[in-house]
Amino acid sequence: MPALSQTPFNTGLTEDTNILNQIPTDKSWESQTEHKQWAEQQKAIDDTQAEGETLISSIKNDISLKSLAATNSETEYETLRKHILDLKKIVPRDPWREIYGETKYVNSPRSGFVKFNGQILEVAQDGIRVLGQIGETKENVEYFVINFPYPFKAGESVDPTKVYTALQDGEFSFITEDGYAKKILKLNYGKPCIRPANAATVELTALRLNSEDESQMSSLELKAKEDLESVTAAQQLLKKTQGDFASIRKSAVEKLTSDKENTLRATLEKADKNEPTALRRMGERYRDGDGVEQNTRTAYGYYQKAEKALQAAVDNENEEAKLKQEEFLKAKLLQNINLADKNDNVYSMLYLSRCYSNGIGTGKDFVKAKEYYDKAVSTGLPKRPNEALY
Repeated sequence: MPALSQTPFNTGLTEDTNILNQIPTDKSWESQTEHKQWAEQQKAIDDTQAEGETLISSIKNDISLKSLAATNSETEYETLRKHILDLKKIVPRDPWREIYGETKYVNSPRSGFVKFNGQILEVAQDGIRVLGQIGETKENVEYFVINFPYPFKAGESVDPTKVYTALQDGEFSFITEDGYAKKILKLNYGKPCIRPANAATVELTALRLNSEDESQMSSLELKAKEDLESVTAAQQLLKKTQGDFASIRKSAVEKLTSDKENTLRATLEKADKNEPTALRRMGERYRDGDGVEQNTRTAYGYYQKAEKALQAAVDNENEEAKLKQEEFLKAKLLQNINLADKNDNVYSMLYLSRCYSNGIGTGKDFVKAKEYYDKAVSTGLPKRPNEALY
């Protein structure tokens, strides 16, 4: 790009002269056109920026919602997993029982043992009748526990903190006080026994997640995984969108900067060729600090050069117009000479007499002027004008 000189022109003004008052304050058509173009490009950049920010904000909000959902899914999964493991770690009273001749560990998978608690309604010879909860149910039901080894009285409660378990064992039938037959759930406590030789292995296996546990957790685990993948996809989309808009904006800004530099370069090259419009535009630039460092003295110098170049252009245009007019009059003179000499055109004779008398299209020649006038008089005027060239 041509170097922009910051050296003030030799304006002939003293340092105390208010140069700014000598500089026009209006903006040229070229300046208005340029700035309109720059404004349109800047508006497109701003619109793109706003569009990008809106889209990015929307994606960020989506990520927040999906992250919350993923966190909730993971929490739900971990809560269930911890709950299952915690249940396995709770060792109820009498963990080993003998039922129907078989030794069972109450916490073994699919052992059939469930927790129970509630208020004892009746103590019978073969067990206790209870109103309370069985397993994970929250509703109170009536059930009968056979082979219950601990002394309780009617009206007392089975303490849930001590974790009593029993095997679900069908139904129990009895006759109510008013003489009706009734069937309720039956639990079999079994006979407490000592730990067998393989107890450690059985107990360790019971602490692990089994297929039923994993099946119960699989849907939550899958949802947690899908939610996390959704967050990852949204984050990748955000990164790509931010990159795309940053690239678009960078290209647009670079183009705007390049367009301004190219326009300045072209204007300066024209100013160096003494074109009035370009000189005035450079004056505006230095006056306003538009693309160059503001310098009122340099601006004034450009305006001075612009006025001189414009006047020179006008003078040159006038001179060219004058030369064209002279050429036209010379050609017209020759045409009328031909008409007058060869066709005896009286009007051409009179026109030539006036041309030679006044120096129109030729130098003044009063002798020729009189000759053509006399010839016209001797020829006589026609009854109507002919096609003389005037």
